[in-house]
Amino acid sequence: MKTRIIITFLSVFLIGIHHSKTQSIYGLSGFNKIPDAYIIENGKVAFALAYFHDDATKQENHVQTNITQFSYCFLVGVVPRLEVGYRRIALLDVDKIEFNPRNFYVDQMFNVKFRFIKEKKYFPQLSVGIQDVIGTGMFQSSFIVLSKKIDIKENSFFTATAGFGTKFMDLVTGTYSEKKARDYRFIGFFGGMEGQFNKYFSLMGEYDAQDWNFGIMLKYKDFFRTKVFINDFNNLGGQINLRFNL
Repeated sequence: MKTRIIITFLSVFLIGIHHSKTQSIYGLSGFNKIPDAYIIENGKVAFALAYFHDDATKQENHVQTNITQFSYCFLVGVVPRLEVGYRRIALLDVDKIEFNPRNFYVDQMFNVKFRFIKEKKYFPQLSVGIQDVIGTGMFQSSFIVLSKKIDIKENSFFTATAGFGTKFMDLVTGTYSEKKARDYRFIGFFGGMEGQFNKYFSLMGEYDAQDWNFGIMLKYKDFFRTKVFINDFNNLGGQINLRFNL
């Protein structure tokens, strides 16, 4: 029985996951980094594990680039129009890593995204959201985003996304002057495209308002997704995503 379960799991992993997207590395439905306008279905939960490199800020004026990071994220469709996400991440210095004493540090954040207008035949879906609404604020972006899916044939489609991120939450909370724009994510115009060629395989590319990122995603039905991506033409990463009902 155990052998059968292991073989089944490995088969799923190698075949790769259906239409709806995986999570971004920041814990919202989307591409590699940026969110799209789609949300996880009501009553669904997504869990993701990711390995990647990204900038990090250990101190207010000290930005480190290409830090190795591991994260896990939970994404929940709590009501029909709203998804809520939680991300926890460990930032590592791989050349020096020792777990006792610990020389890595942990960060966490909460995200929300609300579907404002549902996609229709000739109109895109529109959503608004806040990344890092509760957390350090160093990943924060209040954004509006549009997405449109164009069917080509059965199990084949093209999706385009465009959005704009702002520092609106800092203006509300009065912390705008305490943080640097370099610490934020997708502030300004961002966008991405995905092309799915069959029910198992798709390609995606994005501009996150700072860097160009590309990825390959494999799919199996609606419960398993895995992707490999390269960010800023330089840093390889990967993610495994599972979906299940509440």
